[in-house]
Amino acid sequence: MKKILSLDLGTNSIGWALIDKDAQKILGMGYTSTILSNIK
Repeated sequence: MKKILSLDLGTNSIGWALIDKDAQKILGMGYTSTILSNIK
């Protein structure tokens, strides 16, 4: 089973998707926003 991890790096968020290329299915996806707002 060949898997692809896709990342979308935005200015205030990171999106992701995990895809099974052989079965042509999305195994998971999600995002997180403002992850760096507390770093000083």
